[in-house]
Amino acid sequence: MAWWLLRSLPPLPTVADEVTARQGAIQTALAVGAGIGAAITVMLTFRRLRH
Repeated sequence: MAWWLLRSLPPLPTVADEVTARQGAIQTALAVGAGIGAAITVMLTFRRLRH
């Protein structure tokens, strides 16, 4: 996910803008990963409690 977000960034005029955009892309990718991990944890917990 992070690679896809970083590759889709358009060329930016200044280095500071590029750094800010990369940081935002990395934060978004980490948030998506954490969300997927949380969803899997909830699913496994529900399955374990059901049995």
